Amino acid sequence: MRINNPMTVQRQARCLRGCAALLVLLALPRPAASQSIEDVAGSYIGANANGYFGPLAQVLTASLNSGFIGPVPPTHGFSIRIGAVVPSMIIGDGQRTFTATTGEGFRPAKTVQAPTIMGSATPLVVEGEGGSGFILPAGMDISRVSLAVPQITIGGIAGTEATIRWLGISTNEELGKLKLGGLGVRQNLAPFLPDLPVDLALGVMYNKLELGTTLDVAAKLITLQASRHVGWFDLYGGLGYEDATAKLRYDNVAAESGQVEVDLEGVKGLRGTGGFALQLPLIALRADLTLGSQTVVGLGLSLGTRY
Repeated sequence: MRINNPMTVQRQARCLRGCAALLVLLALPRPAASQSIEDVAGSYIGANANGYFGPLAQVLTASLNSGFIGPVPPTHGFSIRIGAVVPSMIIGDGQRTFTATTGEGFRPAKTVQAPTIMGSATPLVVEGEGGSGFILPAGMDISRVSLAVPQITIGGIAGTEATIRWLGISTNEELGKLKLGGLGVRQNLAPFLPDLPVDLALGVMYNKLELGTTLDVAAKLITLQASRHVGWFDLYGGLGYEDATAKLRYDNVAAESGQVEVDLEGVKGLRGTGGFALQLPLIALRADLTLGSQTVVGLGLSLGTRY
């Protein structure tokens, strides 16, 4: 069968190696052994690019916005905690396929359901006229995503608390450095609204993730949080609004400039979180569930003074 496709395997390999490296760094499964990155061929321009890589942006941005809602900070006393939050997501069927088109120059033009980057590791070949075929990219057959985010939280001024996130990992010369940074602030509302039956706090957070010049991810979150301290436990919940974007860049000989820049849609809208924290001397464990654009199960561990 003759393959009619404007993008060569070699040009695609750089972009896919970048995404594969990011997924491996985030402790995700590697592609199936029978499917190497260089074997993947497809069309990554326009709507196909957004549909194929879109789920990657969604899970990354949902991860970055996780772990911020928790027990409300105290109104007095200095506190400091060093630890990590680990959001995990199950990849649903709706994130494993997308509606793809065969593109210009292929006859007859067709619309099909093709794998996303999270989908099947088998490329989809669409048959055309005269024995030609159009290859749509294979995915990496990912069913679950987890991301560990280190952070330090400092509080002690009139119920105000700041959370700082950081991560820097060198990949290789071609891909550059994986960098993650974030800053969040929460304010206990007790000084302004005394005698409430539960502790309340407002919070805002901004996170940014970069992989060299290939991928830029930005995530914003604003929340209203509540908690109640009972013995060694804190029960907490919150409602937030999140807005996130991602930009992907890669070489493509079919593009006029020789490079494609794709704006990907991250999570956007309301998200609700509920969970609990176990407070032990100098250590805290937490677990929660978030429902929103992406369902997230979160775990956390921190060392230091209590929440």
